[in-house]
Amino acid sequence: MLDTAGQRVWTEVDLDAVAHNLRQVRELMQGTKIMGIVKDDAYGHGAVECTRVLEKNGVDFFGVATIGEALELRQAGIRSDILILGWTDPDQAALLAEHDLIQTVVDVPYARELNARGLKLRTHVKADTGMNRIGISWQPQKKDLDGFFEVYAMENLSNEGIFSHYPVSDDLGEDAMAFT
Repeated sequence: MLDTAGQRVWTEVDLDAVAHNLRQVRELMQGTKIMGIVKDDAYGHGAVECTRVLEKNGVDFFGVATIGEALELRQAGIRSDILILGWTDPDQAALLAEHDLIQTVVDVPYARELNARGLKLRTHVKADTGMNRIGISWQPQKKDLDGFFEVYAMENLSNEGIFSHYPVSDDLGEDAMAFT
C-alpha cells in the first residue's frame, strides 16, 4: 500500500496496465516494431520498472534522452536495443560502444566527430523536418541530401535507421496536415 499521507500529489503506476496497453498497441500495429520511449525516468513513471515490464512483454527497443539514462537501464539488466535520442559527448564514444548503445546523429559535424573516434558505433540519423532542434535538414527550403550521403558513407558509423519529429503532427489544419 502506497503511503500518501501528507502528500499533495503522487504517481501510482499500474505495471499490469502498462503491459496491457502494450498488448493493445501491438494488436493495432501488427508487424510494426515498437520503441518504448522511457526518457526522463519514463516521464516520471519509473524508467527501470517500466522498461522491465515492456521488455518482458516484447517491446523491440527503447528510446532515452541521454547516455546517463541508457547506462542506468544497462546497469538494471536491460539488454534490448537502446537509442539515445539526444546528443552525447563524443568523448563518451567508448561507452556507447562498450554498452552497445545506439546514438542519434544530430548533424554532420557531430557525425564526423563520432566517426573520428575510430570505434564502430551504431547510429540512427535524425532528419530535421522543422522542429529546428537537432538533425540534418530535410525541410522544404533546404534538403541536405549530401549531408545524409556523407554520414551514411562514414566507415565507423553503422547507420541502422533514420527518424524525424514532425513539428506540426498534432495540428489538424489543412496546411499542417499537408506538411506532415
